[in-house]
Amino acid sequence: MTAEQDERAFLALTEQISQARGIRCEAYKAKCLRRRLAVRMRARGVHTFEAYGRLLDEDAAEYDRLVDALTINVTKFWRNAETWHALADPYLAALWRVRGGAVRAWSAGCASGEEPYTVAVALAEVARTSHAEGRLDGVRIDATDLDRESLERTVAAVFPDSAFAEMPPDLARRYFTAAAPRRPLPALQRLIRVRRADRGAAVLVTLGLGSCVAIMLHDPGAQAGAMAHVLLPSRSLARDTSNPAKFPETAVPFLIERLSALGADPRHLVAKLAGGASMFAQLMTPGSLQMGERNIAAARNALRAAGIPLAGEAVGGGSGRSVRFHVADGRVEIRSVGCDASII
Repeated sequence: MTAEQDERAFLALTEQISQARGIRCEAYKAKCLRRRLAVRMRARGVHTFEAYGRLLDEDAAEYDRLVDALTINVTKFWRNAETWHALADPYLAALWRVRGGAVRAWSAGCASGEEPYTVAVALAEVARTSHAEGRLDGVRIDATDLDRESLERTVAAVFPDSAFAEMPPDLARRYFTAAAPRRPLPALQRLIRVRRADRGAAVLVTLGLGSCVAIMLHDPGAQAGAMAHVLLPSRSLARDTSNPAKFPETAVPFLIERLSALGADPRHLVAKLAGGASMFAQLMTPGSLQMGERNIAAARNALRAAGIPLAGEAVGGGSGRSVRFHVADGRVEIRSVGCDASII
């Protein structure tokens, strides 16, 4: 491959990544971006940018691993302290007075959680000095990041002593536990909502949905959603316990667990179903239960066991489907083979 061909392939791959995950690859230095791409390419045993692009198309989970490799997460509480002091007084104090405590904030790249918790401490200090701690319930801080591991650390909210190196000691004592590793006090944790900031993950797609069923769970308040493509186990498939999202009775608890880690409230989840077509009706004995119908029943039973209401479904029939699930608003676009598109 010539240098010109290599450069074209590199630019095509970065455009693919930008479109799929909303990452501005052009903001990286080319050498740095090539080096980090090479790490994932070696890990997956591919040697050209074209091959890695095909791999990304075939394995959506590789995008998550790539994002983890591309993002840098360096942070501390009260990092660049002079900036935080300037922000707190007079700006946060003035905002607090104008909004009566109903302040909304967004930590767009929350890393491992130090920055949104610094915002929470700054607002808690404004409330304390105003003798209005009771109004803290009106504060909401959204913590988002592209990096899955960063979000998991933010949810865990466990911090080493080194994270407090730049934070005023009196604030660290006031708002965090004393023992290492240190945790924020519950009053502070209640202010933080953690969710994935990933444009690519805003739409979940499953194709070739025949007799299988897509289970989609959505929390409208958290604007978070998750989907699993499920079926009943058979003798030929056996019961693959390595993938909990494969079968209805294990998929629903698994989706609930993953959504909870992203800040969703299990009590607010609603569900939608799609699929369960009778793809091979001509091969079945008249009057027998089709596989699609069995998969639909199993999905409904799993949702019922978890106490999750069913908000909509497009199931049954004799045609395969493709599904696009918009996790922010819970909208589901369905296209059936040979039929017009529909929305549930």
